[in-house]
Amino acid sequence: MSSEVLARPPLRTRAFELALRTARRSLSRRSRLMRLVLHASRRLAHREAALVQVRDELHTLLRMVQAWARREYRVVPWRSLLYAAAALAYFVNPADLLPDALLGLGLVDDVAVIAAVARAIQADLERFRQWEALRSRNNGRRHA
Repeated sequence: MSSEVLARPPLRTRAFELALRTARRSLSRRSRLMRLVLHASRRLAHREAALVQVRDELHTLLRMVQAWARREYRVVPWRSLLYAAAALAYFVNPADLLPDALLGLGLVDDVAVIAAVARAIQADLERFRQWEALRSRNNGRRHA
């Protein structure tokens, strides 16, 4: 299913709706979006072992949103970008559905949200990975 025709968000919870609002605000200002990416990157660095199930997807979401914010990758559909930013906003919020202070359980909902978003926009994430690989190959050729 193309992410351009997704009719509803990957999750229908109050916490994800709040994350969508945060994502919309972040996408309206580049500086906000870059702060969100930075905060999510730092949080991932501290919790990478606990997020092993979705670590690769989360890294890809971060890189895609950052590339969009830097105006390097602009072909991502708006809805996919919104969901990716919402997943990051949900991830950085310490008071989401299961507060992160609940040792052992606090990241379970973060993993579920990241996984659901990654599934919903899988085709766009794959296109982004292909774009990255092509860009990397082209940059390697320029330096050779």
